Amino acid sequence: MAKKLSELLADLTAKAKQLEDKFQTSKNDSKEQLQQWQNSAKENVAETKAAFDAKKDSLENEVKSHWDNVKSNWDNGVSKVKADFREAKYNLKAADAEMSAEWAEDDAEMSVYFALDAISDAQEAVIEAVKARAEANSYKSLK
Repeated sequence: MAKKLSELLADLTAKAKQLEDKFQTSKNDSKEQLQQWQNSAKENVAETKAAFDAKKDSLENEVKSHWDNVKSNWDNGVSKVKADFREAKYNLKAADAEMSAEWAEDDAEMSVYFALDAISDAQEAVIEAVKARAEANSYKSLK
């Protein structure tokens, strides 16, 4: 886990104080001592840079991993919404088709009932016509 900002600032303050103290004591150092301090500082800079680069790479990987996770969750969410929408649309079309089929069946059933009623009416009308013709014919034969 990353250090808190206050801890990092405390480290910075301590290192700045060490540098200030070393600067004060180095005024009387020999050329060899100054060269040794410089070499030590270069090694320290290389180590600090390596640690910084490692931390930067670690943070970049964390950010990328987090972003990939967010993107994956987003994509999955969008895919689910689209799938749910397609399913709802399909269900609406299926319900509409079912209702249309039921209405068409009801219309057909009513038409059949009307046709059966019409046949019954036609049968009665045919019987009445036959009876009427028979009666009319009966008057012709009496003449």
